Amino acid sequence: MSFGSGGPETERPRDADLARYDALVAQRFPEAPGLAINAYWSGWIGATVDHLPIHGSTSHWGNVHYALGCNGHGIALASYLGEAIAERILGLPRLDLEVFRRWVPNIPTAALRWVAFRAVALPLEQRDKQLDREIPRLRR
Repeated sequence: MSFGSGGPETERPRDADLARYDALVAQRFPEAPGLAINAYWSGWIGATVDHLPIHGSTSHWGNVHYALGCNGHGIALASYLGEAIAERILGLPRLDLEVFRRWVPNIPTAALRWVAFRAVALPLEQRDKQLDREIPRLRR
């Protein structure tokens, strides 16, 4: 199993963090005792205001392609969007990507963007912690 979490990419995971992750896996998957984590990673999460990834092409010739802002779902979405970008480069249509096209609100300053992000993220973080506490009771 691979296990990821947010955090500065400049820090190596501390032994206490790794032990906490091992305990969390044991708690979440009691049906599989001894399930080992074979890889850990951490890093920044690219978050967008509407929780949709951003993708497209830019430059004068349209030959710079990008996909970012996967909101913590980068493993799955980066693979999906990478394939889609490769097909777009080959001239193949990808109508399924239209679901990610949207109006992007204009938020004036970086400080206001941070406040807006925290306003959305804080309740999600609190709900995640609440679910972590409820899981052991639900298994009984």
